[in-house]
Amino acid sequence: MKRLLRFGLVVALLWCLSVTLASTGKACGAGSRESADPKLLIAQADVIVRAVAMTYRGEILLEPDAYRYEPLIEFKVLEILKGEGVPKALHIWGGLSIKDDFNMPGEPFNAIRPSGAEGSCYAYRYKKDGEFLLFLKRSERGLTPYWASMAPANQQLRSADDPWLLWVRNNLGSAAKKQ
Repeated sequence: MKRLLRFGLVVALLWCLSVTLASTGKACGAGSRESADPKLLIAQADVIVRAVAMTYRGEILLEPDAYRYEPLIEFKVLEILKGEGVPKALHIWGGLSIKDDFNMPGEPFNAIRPSGAEGSCYAYRYKKDGEFLLFLKRSERGLTPYWASMAPANQQLRSADDPWLLWVRNNLGSAAKKQ
């Protein structure tokens, strides 16, 4: 029975992958190596903040005249590393979790955290009350971390002295020159 269940899961996963490839013409990670370069990520982000995932703020309508809503998470901004005019609270689409989702050790990161490598190209889950380093771009809907697929644009931090955070702080000036 377990063997049959595993086989069904593999078939479903392959089908999802084929639909994604057929609809986009390429895998989400293809062509995004440049955006995963940590120094380019710093240079290309409009805003970089350290923030805490607090609670659900509300929902937004994704499609006019449709019944499709997605949750917004409220983040409390603790520190602004780059950018101006950043509000004290950010509202980002995603889901709250009770589980940590740290990237593997080895800063600087050049890959997405584990939950984003599950097929969505972006990490949408955030641990409630967890700290995150968010690399944000301005869009018509506000600031978003979902602009560089498969990149470490919204990493969970272990502390205010997290090696990834320290690396980013130390490389803010040199990354701006690289752009």
